[in-house]
Amino acid sequence: MVVATCVSCVNQDKIAIRPNLILIVTDDQGYADASFRGSPIQTPNIDRIVREGAVLNRFYTCPVCSPTRAGLMTGRFPVRFGMQRAVNRPFSTIGLPAEMKTLPELLGEAGYEHRHMAGKWHLGNMCWEHLPLRQGFTSHYGPYTSGIDYFAHTRWEEHDWHRNDTTVFEEGYATDLLSNEVVKLIYGHKDSEDPFFIYLPHSSPHGPLMAPEKEIQRYMHMGEKKATYAAMVSIIDQGIGRILDALEKTGKDRHTLIVFMSDNGGSFIASDNSPLRGGKGTLYEGGIRVIAAARWPGHIPTGIEIDKPCSYVDILPTFLAAAGQTDMIANETLDGRNLLPLWCGEKWDEPGWEFFSFYEKYPELGGKEELSLISNNMKLIRRGSPILETSDPAEDATIELYNLASDTTESNNLALEYPELVKEMLDKLRNYRTLRPEGGVPPMVEPVPEGWKPPENWDLIRPDG
Repeated sequence: MVVATCVSCVNQDKIAIRPNLILIVTDDQGYADASFRGSPIQTPNIDRIVREGAVLNRFYTCPVCSPTRAGLMTGRFPVRFGMQRAVNRPFSTIGLPAEMKTLPELLGEAGYEHRHMAGKWHLGNMCWEHLPLRQGFTSHYGPYTSGIDYFAHTRWEEHDWHRNDTTVFEEGYATDLLSNEVVKLIYGHKDSEDPFFIYLPHSSPHGPLMAPEKEIQRYMHMGEKKATYAAMVSIIDQGIGRILDALEKTGKDRHTLIVFMSDNGGSFIASDNSPLRGGKGTLYEGGIRVIAAARWPGHIPTGIEIDKPCSYVDILPTFLAAAGQTDMIANETLDGRNLLPLWCGEKWDEPGWEFFSFYEKYPELGGKEELSLISNNMKLIRRGSPILETSDPAEDATIELYNLASDTTESNNLALEYPELVKEMLDKLRNYRTLRPEGGVPPMVEPVPEGWKPPENWDLIRPDG
């Protein structure tokens, strides 16, 4: 079965007050797309989070975005509720099940009265109960869907920009608007001692590649496509700078835990995942090991590199632990672990860590079911016919086994050398795959239903009319 939850925690005596919690998620940013990793893209503020906190060198997500976001909100592998296979398409009526407790809902139970979201939801936009304000947030600003026009704020020619369930029409580049919203929220809490949670899931640098011309010109030496992508990352970074400045000016800086991460590996359009193999939409490290960092002054040591594995399902229990809610973690059935001891420099020994991935494309797109398991440093990838439809998990499948401790680039397939380990890991993958209920998100990319059109302004009819 799937991993059990670790509920150990840093000494709660050190946490004098409940911290503010900020989770910043970029969309399709490459593992190497920050200047602290040698990129020509200028990211001084992401670098500052790294310099004043910890860079998480082995932070894992799903290979595409909405499953990662589902795991961030629940602390569970989304396979358990049908949302770990592919992206949630805008026309789908699937979303986070109403009965699932989300991170903002749990933080609300822990006394966080202010739980804001500014950014792309992508976890259900066709059913009222799936929208952010029904999932525990007390405010929401931004788009429901993915892949919006960054200037017109449209998807499929319909306006997709909202504030608290109401469509709003505002001018500006989407990334700047979202960052500025977070700055306003921080200043709005200037005179309050109540802790807040802010979730900032950017749409950028996901396509369409769009940025203000002035920013693109700074990077034209890279070629137009890469220059636009670089500008998009740079604008995210500028917004992070404004957020860090707002925390300092309001006196919130030392009482705020910030986690920065991408939702999956960089796409093959213009990003850089080096030295990792693959990218978005693959189960190789370049698809699921992402750029990430954490900063909490006075708790997380400055300038450290953490090479132990961390993942997206760990964010919920880690934030709850930072809020002093270790009992709440113990009472939830989670796949994630509280990472505060690791991030805060305590001894961390976890010989039984396991991480599961799942991805599938429609057969007509050349897709097969793809599953992977990382067990400490050994990684197995299975690509083939559905594992539950075979008597032998190795039948009609490509099997790859890598030792990530010595082969980060996944160049040396060890499957033939360790047949017993392969068999053991395949059995675990089969058990993991049985967790998926009937239905759920279809494979990539689910075709648009014939004749379907989005609702006007992506507005939904309220249940009360």
